[in-house]
Amino acid sequence: MIVILHNEACKDVAQSMQTDLVDTFQDHVSVALALDSNSNVWPGEVEWNDMLIVLYDGTSLPREANEYVKTFLAKRPDTALILPVAVDDKFP
Repeated sequence: MIVILHNEACKDVAQSMQTDLVDTFQDHVSVALALDSNSNVWPGEVEWNDMLIVLYDGTSLPREANEYVKTFLAKRPDTALILPVAVDDKFP
């Protein structure tokens, strides 16, 4: 499972990434979107190959997003894969 954590301003980028990943891997992966201001729950069972993609545009992550990341890490102490992606080259 891949989840793309994003804010409202990055919604179009997140949706485009979701489409690209599903198209590229021909439905061999599940890709879900999570809005950073919601209290999100991981949309499936915890697995060793789960990946969290966090889109960053220079704005601070809200408390809900920080909690989501902390929970993700806590449930996968040895296998957590987080990919931060800067959507603005001013904030790498």
